[in-house]
Amino acid sequence: MPAVHPTNPIPTEIPRDPVPPDWWGKDHWTTLAYAFRNAGKPLDHQHLRTAHPRYPTRLRDGAILSDHDDYDCLDDLEAAGVLVTSGTRVNPYALFSDEGLKLAQWIACEIDGGRGRSGSWTWPQVCEASGLDASKLTPGGVPCL
Repeated sequence: MPAVHPTNPIPTEIPRDPVPPDWWGKDHWTTLAYAFRNAGKPLDHQHLRTAHPRYPTRLRDGAILSDHDDYDCLDDLEAAGVLVTSGTRVNPYALFSDEGLKLAQWIACEIDGGRGRSGSWTWPQVCEASGLDASKLTPGGVPCL
């Protein structure tokens, strides 16, 4: 299903499976922060959005994906090499690459400190601010805690 921008009724085609980092918005960043805070522990299903039309994934610049949830966000983060999920879909664990850990720490600090508007962050801004070298992200790379 295409993403829909709330002020533009014409669907915007956004690549899916995975959603690329250039399109990540508030829900990708908050899912990353949650995974960071719980690294090495099972992620609690009650704290993750599941696909439901009332809770779409918010992307950059207000675009939404109604059939995308936090588990899909984890898949997108993994595809980008930020983290690796292990365990089961019911009890996933998040493990971070070195660069992914750097990114996750910065995101969690910004969100926890109430700084910035995570829905408007762009991938280049996040990479620069966190000191992330995106060229070092390796999808499926060896994770670290």
